Amino acid sequence: MIPLDEARPYLLAASYVTKSSTGPITRRGPAIVALAYGCGLQPAEILCLKGRHWRPGGVDVLDVDMVGMTIDSAPIRTRHRRLPIPPHVRTLVEAYMGVSRMPVRDEPIFRDADCSEATMGSLITQLRNPGRRTGQTSPLPPSPLPSRPR
Repeated sequence: MIPLDEARPYLLAASYVTKSSTGPITRRGPAIVALAYGCGLQPAEILCLKGRHWRPGGVDVLDVDMVGMTIDSAPIRTRHRRLPIPPHVRTLVEAYMGVSRMPVRDEPIFRDADCSEATMGSLITQLRNPGRRTGQTSPLPPSPLPSRPR
């Protein structure tokens, strides 16, 4: 967990604006960091979030049910849990969903600029932008995915 003063640059959409990254993608970074910082999600969990996980039944909870899901053929190491969604997290995630294509039940929430499913590499690359400006490292915790043999 990082202190709020270190997380703040990563929670501002303006921190993600670059020559090639404007529009909905600039709101994706703050939403991802808010989920990691405010709800304690791991990067792999964030990447696998689908429309059905976000506020089921209109209640401010995140239904983290990734059991059996994989990324790049690697299983996600997580357990099923329901997490409260703090107001600031809801604001940032819904700001992203409001300017991007709203996910339906079984579609991923987070997408790349071309509307394809987001990849771990695209998320990590985007989250480096504010750090380059402030000299800080990414606020995301390490991924629970197993390391790949080289």
